Amino acid sequence: MKQYKLTDGAKIGMGNATWPLAKLKVSKDRLEINATIIGNLIFQSSNIISIEPYTQIPLLGQGIKINHTVEDLSLIHI
Repeated sequence: MKQYKLTDGAKIGMGNATWPLAKLKVSKDRLEINATIIGNLIFQSSNIISIEPYTQIPLLGQGIKINHTVEDLSLIHI
């Protein structure tokens, strides 16, 4: 099974984990975010609507935004 892994930062809700405190792992069936100081999330592929580029602060805050169907993120924390 092919997987993509990345170590970086993450912003989840109001929480923020700077590099290298967040890890992203993506496979065909799921997307996992392990941001130890914020929490760990697992999205099933059926919960993901789209993934798009995201810039909070040009040149400093570039990343991706995960648009999903999960209303309560506490339901997907691991």
